[in-house]
Amino acid sequence: MNLSDLREELTAQADTLGTAPDLRDGVAAKVRQAKRRRAATAGVGASLAVAAIAVGVLTGVDRPAPLVPAGSPSSTGPMVGANGMPYRPVAAAPGDITKDGLRLRAHSADSLLAGGAIGDLGQRSLSVGWNPTTTKISLTIECYVPSASPEAAMDLMVRASIGSMQGYFSTSCSPAMEAGGDLPVGGIEPGPTGEGSPDVTVGGTGTLRVDLVDRQNRPVSRPDVRLVAAVYELGPQTEIRDADRKVAGVLPDTLEQQGYTYRLSGLMAGPVTDIARGRIELEAPASGPFLVTYGTVGIDGLRTDPAYYTLSGITGEATQIQEGAYETAPQSAGRGQWLTLTRGMPDLGTEGTKGTAFIATYVPTR
Repeated sequence: MNLSDLREELTAQADTLGTAPDLRDGVAAKVRQAKRRRAATAGVGASLAVAAIAVGVLTGVDRPAPLVPAGSPSSTGPMVGANGMPYRPVAAAPGDITKDGLRLRAHSADSLLAGGAIGDLGQRSLSVGWNPTTTKISLTIECYVPSASPEAAMDLMVRASIGSMQGYFSTSCSPAMEAGGDLPVGGIEPGPTGEGSPDVTVGGTGTLRVDLVDRQNRPVSRPDVRLVAAVYELGPQTEIRDADRKVAGVLPDTLEQQGYTYRLSGLMAGPVTDIARGRIELEAPASGPFLVTYGTVGIDGLRTDPAYYTLSGITGEATQIQEGAYETAPQSAGRGQWLTLTRGMPDLGTEGTKGTAFIATYVPTR
């Protein structure tokens, strides 16, 4: 789910849930929904319908579909996933949280698990405590309904809050969860861009609480529902600044893809108006696999006729993304080509000229 998707869902939920006297308009904190960074690993089942930045259009239960490796552990060369990218299973690590074949990973790239819990089937609430070392966090908030149809799952939601915050985060439950696999690493980053959550105090005690509710915001119980809650503390980030030198967005310095870590190697950013002039472009790596993240940030509010953008120069079908959103495209090999952000639909005149566009590349660390 990208930023635009999140805003649309939260708006729809606010309309659906109506007035909650003790919760200000459903959401009190400003939330930046990063695309969920998910490595496609062995054992991961059907995917969720969300990042981190990273990561793509997902389906099913909000986890990426497994990419079957072309090689095997006995192969002389590295294994390659179905998307042509290097692939290796992620081994168990100290600090992993596991239950019933599911795993909350102790770390992914520079994101570290600060606290988490995998609920039992039928458990309708979870509480996770941690000792914050930073206010910059990403939350894993999940609700799975294995036996329900997609329509039935959409009638259930998981609601979450941090500490004594006035408001909550919420998302619909997901159907069709497989028997086991790695769970998402973060996804919702609360607080103003680049500043972290105002409801987290470094050196204090943090608490994340999640509850199962219906669309009328009423607590419910279901014997086949499983809740997941986790807090990941984020690693170093690089700021994207607008024309006034204000922070419009941030990028993680590292991403993970199919068991490999990639580091930020190049970044180009500029006003959205530069897209029409062909000025938002970046040279791809000369060889080897890489990741490219692209989109726009610093765009407030949704318009009736939003703009869409496409990245040229990448291999595979180019995906149009809506203004205010970004995504990451894995590329199996660079050739030093130019990557250029272009308008994905007819010019809308003076509308859609605010915000900052960017392209960033990541290369393997090892």
